[in-house]
Amino acid sequence: MGAFLRHPVKRVVSEWNFIIDKMKRHPVSVANLSLSAYVTKYLSEHKLQNLMTRIIAGNAFNHSLSPSNVTTVLEQDPKLMLSVAKRHLRALHFLGIMEYWDDSLVHLKYMFKWPQSLGFKDV
Repeated sequence: MGAFLRHPVKRVVSEWNFIIDKMKRHPVSVANLSLSAYVTKYLSEHKLQNLMTRIIAGNAFNHSLSPSNVTTVLEQDPKLMLSVAKRHLRALHFLGIMEYWDDSLVHLKYMFKWPQSLGFKDV
């Protein structure tokens, strides 16, 4: 299993740009927010701070598929959530960095003995 991570600030800016530019059906309250307001108001109100840590720890959203006791424990203990996320990262076979996409792909191809001529298309 592997993953690509992105710098957290660049990820939030990209998300905000996506909402503004692409999501015409997104709630007007979000679509009309400045980047600063989006970060300080929307993300905090919707418990989306440290979203990648939450996702990697397995606690991105409090929904019916998440065991409520695990969600509660991780929500109440950010240090534990970070520890779980780090443990999950260490278990990955591959970890790429979006800002170093080409280098990460070279490393991925090397790890899996794929031909270096193998190309990837942007989706």
